[in-house]
Amino acid sequence: MESAEKKKNAKAYWTKQEKSDFLSLLSVHGKNFEKIASQLPAKMPNHVAKYYGENKEELTKFLSSNN
Repeated sequence: MESAEKKKNAKAYWTKQEKSDFLSLLSVHGKNFEKIASQLPAKMPNHVAKYYGENKEELTKFLSSNN
């Protein structure tokens, strides 16, 4: 059985595919982290919000360039 720490790390790690999907979903849904998380099976809204917060400057530029 996985330890709580392993589960936590699995949720904290973002694959290249998840990052790519996140960018696409961010373009569609903006900062609606609930909707984005609903389409990323391994992520919860708090994971999505944390990822956004940790990469906010880069992601804000991405959103601006797509509008």
